[in-house]
Order: sequence, then C-alpha cells, then structure tokens
Amino acid sequence: MDRWSAAEAARLIEEYRLEASSGTPFFLTTLLDEARRAGRDISSLTRFLTGAASVPPSLMGRAQGLGIVSWRTYGSTEHPVLSSGTPDDPEAKRHRTDGRVTDGNEVRLVDDEGADVPPGAEGEIVARGPRQFAGYRDPSLDAEAFLPGGWFRTGDIGRFDADGYLIITDRKKDIIIRGGENIASREVEDLLVLHPGIAEAAVCAAPDPLLGEQVCAFVVPRPGARIDLDVVRAHFAGLGVARHKTPERVEAVIDLPRTPTGKVKKTELRALLQTGRSPVS
Repeated sequence: MDRWSAAEAARLIEEYRLEASSGTPFFLTTLLDEARRAGRDISSLTRFLTGAASVPPSLMGRAQGLGIVSWRTYGSTEHPVLSSGTPDDPEAKRHRTDGRVTDGNEVRLVDDEGADVPPGAEGEIVARGPRQFAGYRDPSLDAEAFLPGGWFRTGDIGRFDADGYLIITDRKKDIIIRGGENIASREVEDLLVLHPGIAEAAVCAAPDPLLGEQVCAFVVPRPGARIDLDVVRAHFAGLGVARHKTPERVEAVIDLPRTPTGKVKKTELRALLQTGRSPVS
C-alpha cells in the first residue's frame, strides 16, 4: 500500500493469507482493532516485527493472544537496526526488550559527560557500525552528534539486562523532570494503555510554575469510553503507581499527530503545551 489503511491491510491479509509483516506499534494496533471491528480473519498472520516508536508490552501480549509472535527492533535514520530481537527469543525478551546488538555494531551507554555508566545502569546510547551515516549535511550539527572515536549520540536512554538484551527506556528529551525527579514518559505511556478505555497515549512535559514540569497525557479513548483526569488517577492508584508518576493533566484527543511512518510527533505536542492552549478533542 502507498498509504496506510488498516481496513485495506486486514482485507489483504485475509484474502492472500499473509503470514508476516512489520511496522510501528500504530500499524499493529489499528490492524488488530480493525480486524476485530470488521470481523476479518487475519489468523494467517503469525509474525510481526515492530519498532520505530515506543512499543507497549500490553500490545505485544494482545498480539500473542491472537497467535501473532511479535518482537522488537531498535535503530534510527542515522543508524538503522542497532539491535533486534528474534521470533525465537523467550516471550519476556521479545515483549520487554529491544533485542541484542546486531552483528557489526557497537553500543555504549554513557552519562552526560560521555563517560561509560556502570553495568546495569541507564545511560545515553552511543553507537558505531557499518550502516551508520557519515554525518549531517550541515557540518555544524556533527559536533553535538558525535563523541570522539565516531560514536554517534542517539539521544535515547537505555540499559542492558543481565543477558545482554538492550532495553530502551526513553528519549533523552522526553524525560520529564518534576521537582527534581526524573520520570520516563515511556513508562507512563505503557501504564496508560493498560486501561481498557485508552487506545493510545503520548506523554509529554507540561510547564508547571512550582515544579518546573508536570506529567501531561494525551490519550485517544476507545469508542464509547470517557477518559478524564479522575479516570486516569483512579487507574494509576489501582496499579499502585507512585503518585509523582501519575499524570496531572489529561487531554483526550481524536488522534495524535504522526509522521508518515506512524511515529507520534511529540515536538508538536510539546509546542502546543508551551502555548497553554488545549487541543480540540
């Protein structure tokens, strides 16, 4: 397809009995929703590689329940496929990690000064490898993009588990600093979509005159669901989540701004919050 249509994708899978596909979490979510809504038979689909955006483990579990083995991959335009899982990995690794560093690539985790962090700790992912880009067309951008030795600064935060699997925890610029405490937007998003009435969520920092920043959640409700701040607070309380991670502002929207590949444009959401205006829901 030249342009994504969940309805067309479900029809094609049913008609041609397609077995494998790949795409962002948005594509997988809307495909599963459409198949259920329209009664399409997509049982032939048994493998789905997903990445390029935050992947909620709950989405992977939903696919698994329908017989679709899914696994994650991680990379960027500047350095594609830095890590990847495989369909043979244990379910916990496929659903909750971004796989192992792929052959030929090197990855380090560093602090703000560029020094390696201790084993098991989180740090910014820096990488180098044969598929890495040579540099930006504007050479002035390269000074901040690279560490000595050709290590590319991805701007992503991650850690390695005990088995060497990489876990992306957030984008460096997406971390919310509330009263001096760091909150990973990705963690809050994963908790939000556990609510049965929330189809998708994107979390950003909203300005706060006292704390500096507060947690703001943009949510896409499922049909017939009513989602507001009280509903979200009750949901997080029921999960036993620390109060400082609970959203303090909730914006229910029809859809989220996206790139052509389905990534949420958080820059647009952050810009909207800076204006103090509420989006049209």
